Amino acid sequence: MHLLLVLMLSLYTQFDAAPSGLCDNSIAPAKFSYDATDSKDKRRTPKIYSGSEDNILDSGKRLKLTANSRDLQRNFAIASWMIRRHLDYVATFRFHSRNGELKDRGGKDLDDQITSIIKTRSTARGFDRAGRHNLPAFLRLAEARSVLDGDFGILRLNDGRVQGIEGDRIKNPSGTGGDDWVHGVRTDVAGAAQQYALWGRKKAGGLFFERTVSAANLHLLGYYDRIDQVRGVSLLAPGLNSLRDVYENFDYALAKAKIANLLGIKFLRKAAESAGYVAQEDDEDAEDDEGPRYNVSFGGGPWSVDLEPGEDVQIVESQQPSTQFQAYMQGVLMVALKSLDIPFSFYDESHTNFYGSRGAWLHYQRACQPKRARLTELLQWWTEWQLQLAVLDGELKLPGKLTVAELAWEWVPAGMPFWDPSKETNGNLLAVGAGLRNLETIAQEADGDVYDNIDANARVLKYAKDKHQMQLSLSPIMQPLVVKEVDEDV
Repeated sequence: MHLLLVLMLSLYTQFDAAPSGLCDNSIAPAKFSYDATDSKDKRRTPKIYSGSEDNILDSGKRLKLTANSRDLQRNFAIASWMIRRHLDYVATFRFHSRNGELKDRGGKDLDDQITSIIKTRSTARGFDRAGRHNLPAFLRLAEARSVLDGDFGILRLNDGRVQGIEGDRIKNPSGTGGDDWVHGVRTDVAGAAQQYALWGRKKAGGLFFERTVSAANLHLLGYYDRIDQVRGVSLLAPGLNSLRDVYENFDYALAKAKIANLLGIKFLRKAAESAGYVAQEDDEDAEDDEGPRYNVSFGGGPWSVDLEPGEDVQIVESQQPSTQFQAYMQGVLMVALKSLDIPFSFYDESHTNFYGSRGAWLHYQRACQPKRARLTELLQWWTEWQLQLAVLDGELKLPGKLTVAELAWEWVPAGMPFWDPSKETNGNLLAVGAGLRNLETIAQEADGDVYDNIDANARVLKYAKDKHQMQLSLSPIMQPLVVKEVDEDV
């Protein structure tokens, strides 16, 4: 028994994992720990800091991050494309009033009134204080600024319009400090926003302090990773260095290719005499022994030379950019695209097959859901405010004691038309029959609305019957089932 205990102690000592009950308590149990906390000189140890994200990204660093992201969007086509593709999927919505069930209280007429009000107030003149952007365009700009700058403010004004406030225009008032103000936001003890400090832009550059506004009148649209974070952080922050590397290396690769192309042709000889110098222009003395032996013009199309015995000619070429460089840049670009969850097949359609593209698209759709939810909340906030103003102005008359809070409406994100309409339609009908799906969701996913479709089809059918006595059929055409006999002996 004693010998067995000695062997066990020897094994535990060898592997630096001896339990405290079997060895001296002064020996630290190195193996009983998280590997991520022990660098073992294999990787850089992260700095230990338990502060808030707003302290890590202080005002100076926030400006640098914003300037970096804006510069890439301004000058790098791939970065600009990433933002546009993100907006196509995340920041495109359609409004639908859903009060049809209130038939006994004028629900159908109510839907028409609400839709008309939202349409009028969504125009550039009715929505934007500057009168430049209608609601759909403003929404794309707001989301783009959120992605690039971290957040974007939407300030509602007394006349029912809104004013956009870019993130760098929200900062602490001059002479203020302490825990009450964080990057232009005054918070309470729980971290809830109470006021925002807004700054204006000088025509010659720079900012000047304008005023503070109540948090009830400003919606800060941002991206947050931590629960106590006051200001948002750009989604591109983890991928900015990768995008910058790709942007700069494109220029380096192009410069290297140009230098390589400066060397065009070389002549090899085994004869004792020199081949003479190669002329770029016609020379009357070309047949002289001291004159140019060969006259080559690269801009004159195909050319030929009559070589002497023992001479050879080769084209000097350089494989630039190299395949290794291209593969590396592709990998870096893949990493950068992940900052917005964009599949690489969106950038390079030939990267995968149809099923790979379809699978990547489905995963991307799932990644877009929480991003759309932020914008849906903003649209709900704006819509409720507009309907309240419409009631106060007498533009919207609610029946009975109905209130704005009881109204129903919906902002539906843009869908994607069917990839294979025949197969997907049949599959969806089977899913509806089995209770696994519903027609409303299917129509929205296909960038449509089932109620609008039914109303539109009813109008077309009625028109055909009343005007031309035509009886149109919307029943699907059933294709005959073809059974092919297979000879088992073959």
